[in-house]
Amino acid sequence: MAGNWCTVCLSGQIQGRLGVGTDGPPGFGGARLSGVRNVYDRTARAGHARRFTLLILAGGCLSLVPWVGYLAGSLPDRFDTGQWRLAWVGFDIGLLCLWGAAGWLGWRRHPATVPVLAAIAAMMCCDAWFDVMLDWRTADWTDSVALAVAVELPVAALLLTRARHLLVGGTVIRRLTLTDLDLQTDTTVRLVLRAVHKGGADAATLAAVTGVARSDVETALRRLRNSGYLERSRSGRWRARALDLRRPKSTDFDAAGRQRYARYMETKLDRELRIFARVAADYDRLGPWGKGSRATAYLSEKDLAQFETEYLDLINRYAHRHDTMSDRVHPIALRFYAFPQTLIDEVDREAGALV
Repeated sequence: MAGNWCTVCLSGQIQGRLGVGTDGPPGFGGARLSGVRNVYDRTARAGHARRFTLLILAGGCLSLVPWVGYLAGSLPDRFDTGQWRLAWVGFDIGLLCLWGAAGWLGWRRHPATVPVLAAIAAMMCCDAWFDVMLDWRTADWTDSVALAVAVELPVAALLLTRARHLLVGGTVIRRLTLTDLDLQTDTTVRLVLRAVHKGGADAATLAAVTGVARSDVETALRRLRNSGYLERSRSGRWRARALDLRRPKSTDFDAAGRQRYARYMETKLDRELRIFARVAADYDRLGPWGKGSRATAYLSEKDLAQFETEYLDLINRYAHRHDTMSDRVHPIALRFYAFPQTLIDEVDREAGALV
């Protein structure tokens, strides 16, 4: 069984459905499709497209091997060409456009920033390569090497690192510990953490909002920072960090710790059931802020693991779209569960019902 809990801030324009969409439970606002067959058809098409893309990539890689050999044996060391100025000016204009596009997309927090940053990094590496190679045995060669080593290649590496950070969201991933249980069952800590999620603030403001003594607030903030829940900006304002707590292994705790964790999960899952019941009862009141879906799909163990990984990557990317809530941005609680259909069949047999 795979399962994750997460809360991120999303705007009302973001209406993504989690999982493979089919009919949601009655009153739960699921995606209404004509049948499960549509889901399987789309999944099959996606699989065909992936295989076709991999085939093209493999073909391109294999075809380049003899082509590179042909060029190595046939091209002259020197060659006079026309439009030399246009070639380099056009290249730099394209690079300029990409820099501008990356800045604009980054300012808008658009996911297309990632491929644009990767494209700039690739062009910077090409620029360095051709500068060094074409200036070989000229007076400018030393300057080209210095520019490549000191500017172009480091900038390319920095942009690729930043693109990867945006792709995975920069979220800290670790397993839940007993310290987390202490924090999540501490009333003062929960009050402070909830206040921070509603909007970054300093300790004095958080004390006024929560009604907790400032010394206790500062103690809670330090505990949350030490465990990776919060971080403090240069201006002194506290804000939530992207933290993905995974289910711990049984070997992480001793016998007493495992019992404590079991009690914690029992309480947490009971709360989950009450939340789902409230959502189903008050779905109309949620309006565009409530979404849900459920489906059954034939997956291998590898497929399910990949599905979970892609889901977590998606959460990590969206978690960094907004730092705080506003009139258009609300904290959204997201849930993901996956388990064998046979488990549902067992529950239905025990209840003597078929849903």
